[in-house]
Amino acid sequence: GEGVTKLNTCENHADVTGNLFTGGIVGKLKGSLENGKGLSEADHTAVASVAGSSNDGLILSSVSANDKTFAGQYFGGITGYSYNAVLYDCETASGRARGYSYDSAQQDKVLKGDYVGGIVGYGNYTILSNCETQKNGYVLGENYVGGIAGYGKTLSDCRSLVTVDGGAYTGAIAGDVDEDGSVTSCLFTHETLGAIDGISYAR
Repeated sequence: GEGVTKLNTCENHADVTGNLFTGGIVGKLKGSLENGKGLSEADHTAVASVAGSSNDGLILSSVSANDKTFAGQYFGGITGYSYNAVLYDCETASGRARGYSYDSAQQDKVLKGDYVGGIVGYGNYTILSNCETQKNGYVLGENYVGGIAGYGKTLSDCRSLVTVDGGAYTGAIAGDVDEDGSVTSCLFTHETLGAIDGISYAR
């Protein structure tokens, strides 16, 4: 969607596989914020482009990433790609609806796609607030893979309890974060991964 987008209390329980801009609720989202400047956390509920929405269908890329064609990029439990948007109080457990179970023998088949996130694959000038990825869910991709965001800008009060697996730039919270971005009051549980790109930072 573009302009003033409002998606509230949406649910998805179906598996979704695609090759570009793939999400459990929306593939590509363009909000109406001016880069989120001047917003307090109290504003997030009122201005959220997506709020109170959930997904427990499995989200996967059908192809490996290709930088020339952009195929195999932007996959998220709620939205694959978002710009100038706020996502508030959203939750996912990708794959739980049909009892999906992942093990290392499936790596060649399912670890495809860049910018893969439990909530958002690529959050460009996007705020993720009070979002959660839950147990028995999976975030699986190739590079830039994160429990909340594959690549993010601003993440606050988010929780990641999912299983995350990927290649370069893989983290329990985010694969990577914009150099001008911030991650505050986010929690995660993962046996081997740190918060961002495999490293836990004090922010």
